[in-house]
Amino acid sequence: MPPCVIESRICPQTETPMKTILCLSALFAVLASSLFAQDVTLKPGDDAPAIAASDWLKGDEVKSFEKGQVYVMEFWATWCGPCVAVIPHLSELQDEHKDVTFIGMNIFERDPDKARAFVKKMGDKMDYTVALQDGEKMADNWMKAAGQGGIPCSFVIDQDGKIAWIGHPMAMEPVLEAVIKKEFDIEAHAKLEKRKNNTQRKMAEAFRDEEWDAGLKHLDALVKIDPSMASRANMTKFKILLGQKKDADAAYEIAKDFPEQFKDDEMLLNESAWFIVDEKDLPRRDLDLAMKLATRGVALTERKDAAVLDTLARVHWEKDQIGKAIKIQTEAVKAAENPRMKADLKKTLDQYLEDETL
Repeated sequence: MPPCVIESRICPQTETPMKTILCLSALFAVLASSLFAQDVTLKPGDDAPAIAASDWLKGDEVKSFEKGQVYVMEFWATWCGPCVAVIPHLSELQDEHKDVTFIGMNIFERDPDKARAFVKKMGDKMDYTVALQDGEKMADNWMKAAGQGGIPCSFVIDQDGKIAWIGHPMAMEPVLEAVIKKEFDIEAHAKLEKRKNNTQRKMAEAFRDEEWDAGLKHLDALVKIDPSMASRANMTKFKILLGQKKDADAAYEIAKDFPEQFKDDEMLLNESAWFIVDEKDLPRRDLDLAMKLATRGVALTERKDAAVLDTLARVHWEKDQIGKAIKIQTEAVKAAENPRMKADLKKTLDQYLEDETL
């Protein structure tokens, strides 16, 4: 799933299910991040700002960035599904690079006790240093200053205390290895980021003005600059073509490769399947494709993710397979830990049960 985009720097609905929260699609995540980036004061090559933590939930306190040491500052929140999804990857990276200090900095959290309870519950599954930000200092001095409008977001800090790289943690590994070896060219990266940001802004403005064709051209240019964005770019194209331009043939020509392209990414599998079954006024819903995507997502999450189970149940319901929808939605209700999410999923289950009696 794409980053959770924070509107006005804080999400007002942090307790709602992830599919209704302001955790936006690939299109709007890029859009919002680009618009937020207009007043960037922190960029690669700059000194890393000071660390401002109110509490250290796991690991030793890090007061400052020591010379010769590489750090990763990763911003997250308990309510952000994509943030939770990358925790195992970050733990693996920490295990592989024991000389690097990973810091999971919790921000935009309405109730700090939820973060404390979450970290305690995760145990060794969240195997790196974790802290709570002091007020809004980290969000303001890091995220806002860098023009970053979504989480999860990682900052790699090099041996000289400089910001080497800013981006999604799933794209961080090759950069981190280059920084460790002192082979990462920050100046060249900064120039590339400037081109990328300018293209993103043009794309965002086109999408904001509903100039879809122009926006798609800028999106293609963006992928040429940063090929690592190809998967999310394809998701964005799919949504614009199907949801905005109503060109089902072109949209599904792109999406036909999603089961293979996203086979190891449960968030993108779930996002694309949910879009097919839930988005309003689509010219055509390819329920067979949605079934492939949702089924793979459930397998990847070992039937433990309530939101992903909910999507698969919805696909079965749309295909008039009410019995299967009820069975899987019952699993989703049991798997949900958030009380409000559980209640929401229960309402859907009640709807399916009612439909079965008609």
